[in-house]
Amino acid sequence: MSISPQDNSASLSIYLKSISEGIFNLTDKPNKDLSSNKISAIANNDFVVVLDPGHGGRDPGAEAGGYRESSLMLELAEAVKESLIRNTDFKVVLTRTEDKFLSLEDRITIASQSDANLFISLHADAVIEGEASGTTVYLLSDKATDKMSAQLASRHDRSEILRGVDLSGLDSQVASVLLDMARQETKPRSEAVASFILKVFKEKITELSSQPLRYA
Repeated sequence: MSISPQDNSASLSIYLKSISEGIFNLTDKPNKDLSSNKISAIANNDFVVVLDPGHGGRDPGAEAGGYRESSLMLELAEAVKESLIRNTDFKVVLTRTEDKFLSLEDRITIASQSDANLFISLHADAVIEGEASGTTVYLLSDKATDKMSAQLASRHDRSEILRGVDLSGLDSQVASVLLDMARQETKPRSEAVASFILKVFKEKITELSSQPLRYA
């Protein structure tokens, strides 16, 4: 989207990107769990998963019993990557492969440059008092995402925020609108993937928290 400095007229250009049938089908019924057939359809295409081990470097995350969240999540990311490569045709990228600090912008840039179809950030939370256990999947709420969009539009290299769309030179309001459009496009797929992950965890891996799907 561009605005003419002469008469303030606006011009909107829409870029369409070719995607596989499997990825397209993720949005046909946003509230329905992903089927194994859909997963197979995706796996047979060039599907890029970016795994983001939380924290790192000077930011160790939660610490308990001599363990650091940053180290545990790196080990988990490496194990998940190995499993995905062994069992699917996915291309898997890690945002970090060592105990290194990465900013939010660094992580987004890696995902963007990798043409990621799916971005998953891995964390191990802790409580100060009492006990807690179980798995939770977080999706960004509209409020949180609106704030993040504004921060990205003002702080991040705009040529890297949206893959294939150069936001350089656009004012923050226009950039935020484009970011919001991108968010609305991916939201149904994020919810579908989250539901599928929780279903598999509940059936085969571990217990879920009392509120397993949350918006933050």
